[in-house]
Amino acid sequence: MSREKVLLFLVLAVVLTTAVSSVARAETLGCYYADAVAALDPPIYLRLSEASGVALGTAVVNDGTLGASLGMIWGTQQTNGVLYANSEPNSGISSVNPDVMIGGKNCIGLENGNTGAQIIPYAINASNSMGFNVWDNPNDPIDKVAALDEENETYSLFFKTKDNNQNPRMITSHPGNSNRFDLVMTYGKFCVATAAANTTNWLADSTVAFNDGLWHHLVVIRNGDDAANAQLYVDGQQIALTATSSTPSYMTLGTSPQAGSTDAGYGLRIGTHGNKNRGWNGYLDEIAMWGRALTPEEAGGLYQAAVSVPEPSSLALLLAMFFGGLAVSRRVS
Repeated sequence: MSREKVLLFLVLAVVLTTAVSSVARAETLGCYYADAVAALDPPIYLRLSEASGVALGTAVVNDGTLGASLGMIWGTQQTNGVLYANSEPNSGISSVNPDVMIGGKNCIGLENGNTGAQIIPYAINASNSMGFNVWDNPNDPIDKVAALDEENETYSLFFKTKDNNQNPRMITSHPGNSNRFDLVMTYGKFCVATAAANTTNWLADSTVAFNDGLWHHLVVIRNGDDAANAQLYVDGQQIALTATSSTPSYMTLGTSPQAGSTDAGYGLRIGTHGNKNRGWNGYLDEIAMWGRALTPEEAGGLYQAAVSVPEPSSLALLLAMFFGGLAVSRRVS
């Protein structure tokens, strides 16, 4: 066999291998990152892949282990259960996909056309969004999500923002939880706020700002009853946190509702404070929550799942070996 034909066989083998591998991935994995998250059994996993134009009060799909039993809506409720008018986040927004780079790598673990949500604080644009409501019981809009009232918890998500304001809320836990765990960004830096029943409130602040208008992957872990051992990972790298037991007035935490603080008498919320103040301003996607602390390997693995793909399938490898062997045998003959 001529050299040109051998090369042709090898090229065909590579093309077929890639095609079969891609088909296998699409049929069995769908989204490699989503499968990696699901493998860790989060009670809450919000892909936020709803189409654009979702209506206020529409249920949010939960792909976590709580499934449809989790109550969650697009929009924000007042303490009386009435929805704030025009308070739903914008849905169907272009989000992390293979064309997006995070940490210098393309997010090939996400599918093309992946969408997320945009949140604009109510105070900035009253016709736009405040965030999401989350609860266990759809009949009780401030019911606790019991699976997330633990000393060890983890939040994971993608975010993008240019906000440089003080304390926009990314995640606000239920004010009645025995173990509060809030995630706030202040002047572009993250603040992890925790509190346990009858203990001092704790804060842990990052020294690095991430309000650069680029997509980032985040994992934040609560280890124990205060923030002293909290861990923050951004784009697969652990970010140093400085912990303190002193709590400024704007970050009041505790176990009873307090007007004007994060304890405004609401349930778990994403992208909003509990009233019309200090809302998140930016984009969120792929929000997952666990009632346990992920290990460093698990936390790092989530970022790797976003920027990598599985190994080629066994069938693809066999086909490559077959065509390669066939080309060699014909060349010898």
